Amino acid sequence: MEKCCDGKCSCNGQDRVLTGARLLGFSFGTFGQMAPIGIYNVFSAYYYIYVIGLDPFSTMFGVFLSLLAFAISSTIFGVLADNKKPGKHGKRRPFLLVGIPGLFTFMILCWTPPSMLLGLPPDMGTAVYFWTVAVALETCQGLLVSTYLSLMTEQSTSPDNRVKIATMQGIFSILGTVLSILLPIILKSLAASGATLTSVMPWIGLAFGAIGFGAFLTVYFSTNEDFYLVNRETTLPKRTITQTFKDIFVPARDPQFRLWLGNSLMFNMAIRFLIFILMPLMEFVIQLQQSQYIIFFGCLLPIAATGYIIWVKKIKTSGLRNAYGLSLLVNVVFSTAAILLVIPMDFIMKFILGIVIVGILISSLVAGYLFPNPIVSRLVDLAPEEIRKAASSSSKGIAGSYFGLYLFTYNMAQAAANLLLGFIFTDQTKDDPFLIALMIPIAGAMTLVSWCFLRKIELTPAAPAQAQK
Repeated sequence: MEKCCDGKCSCNGQDRVLTGARLLGFSFGTFGQMAPIGIYNVFSAYYYIYVIGLDPFSTMFGVFLSLLAFAISSTIFGVLADNKKPGKHGKRRPFLLVGIPGLFTFMILCWTPPSMLLGLPPDMGTAVYFWTVAVALETCQGLLVSTYLSLMTEQSTSPDNRVKIATMQGIFSILGTVLSILLPIILKSLAASGATLTSVMPWIGLAFGAIGFGAFLTVYFSTNEDFYLVNRETTLPKRTITQTFKDIFVPARDPQFRLWLGNSLMFNMAIRFLIFILMPLMEFVIQLQQSQYIIFFGCLLPIAATGYIIWVKKIKTSGLRNAYGLSLLVNVVFSTAAILLVIPMDFIMKFILGIVIVGILISSLVAGYLFPNPIVSRLVDLAPEEIRKAASSSSKGIAGSYFGLYLFTYNMAQAAANLLLGFIFTDQTKDDPFLIALMIPIAGAMTLVSWCFLRKIELTPAAPAQAQK
C-alpha cells in the first residue's frame, strides 16, 4: 500500500505515517511527558516527607489530589479536543500551547514552599501550598498529555508506523525516567543535609520545566492537521457539560477496552507503590550511604537498557499483548523475591541482591511505557461499530475519548495507591525497613491481577487503515 508521510494526506485508502524529523520530533514529546512529571512522581513525596518535614499523610493526600486533578483534566480535555472544530492551527495542536506555560511555571513552584523560604517548620500552610501547586501542575500535565497521546492515533494510522513511534518513544521515556530518578539520587548522595536539597531543587524544577516546555513545543511544530481541512466547514453541535461527561465514558461500552482499563488500574497502582518505595528502599532497607547511591544506580542502568532491547524485540516476535504479558510475569516473580532483602545478610550481598531485583523490576516497568500507547491506538482502530457511528454522526473523533478514559484510569489508580500509602506510612512507620520491603510483593500481586485482565484482550491482526477517527 502506498504510504503518505508526515500526517499530511487524508485517509482515502492510504496510511498516514510520521517519518524522519517529524517522527523524531513527535517522539521527543515523550521526554517532555516523562522527565518533568517523573521527577515530581519519584521525588516530591520523599522531598516533602523526609526533607521539608511535612507529615506523610498530608503529603500523600496532596499527591492524591494532584493525580485526581490529572485524571479529571486529561479526560475532559481529551473530549474537548475531540469536539473542537478544526481551525487555522488544527484541532488538537492548539491545546499544547495552552498547557506549556503552566507546566513550566508550576514545575518551579512545587519545590519552593513558603515555610522553606522563610526558614519555618512545615505547617498546615505548607500542606495547602503543596496541594494547590501540585493540583495546578498535574492539571497542566493532564491537558498536555491527553492532547499528545490522542494526536498519535490521528497522525499515524499505520500499525507498523505506530510501533516505530512507540519504539522511539520508549527510548525517550527511558531517558526521561532515568534522568528524573538519577538527579535526585546524585543530589542526595552529595548532600550533607536537607538544606542543600532545598536550595538546589528549585533550579532543578526550572530545568525540568524547560525540558517540558521545549519538548511539547517540538511536538507542536512536528505535527500538522491538514487532513482536517476537508471537514473544516462542518458545523459541530454544541455539547453540554452532561454530554461531555457522557462522551468521556463512551469507550467503556467497548468490552475489550474495559479489560484494558482493568489491566491499567491494577498495573498503575503497582507502579505507584514501586516509585514511592524506591528511595526509602535504598536508604532504609539496603542502607546505602552517600556515593553508594550513584554506584547502585549506575549498576541498574545496563539492566534497564537490556530490558528495553528485549521488549522491543519481543514486540516484533511475539506481538504487543504477548510481549507485554511476559513483562508483567517477570515483574511478579521479582517483586515476590524482594522480600529476601529483609533477611539479615552481609552488606555486599544485600547490595548485589538489590541491584538484581530492582534492576529487573525497572527493566520490566519499561514495558509500562513502551506497550500502552500502541495498544490503545489499536483498540481505537478496533472500536465497536456503535461507538464509531456515534463519533461519525457527531462529527468528532474517538481517539481523545479513548486516551482520555485510559489516562483517567491510569491516574485514578495512582491516586488510590497514594492514598493507601498515606494510611500505611506514618511518622512512626515511614522508616520501617520490613514495611518498606513488603510493599514490593504487594505491588507484585497487583501486577498479577493486571496480567489476568491482559490475557483476555484480543488484538486482532492489523487491518487496512480505516476512515479517519
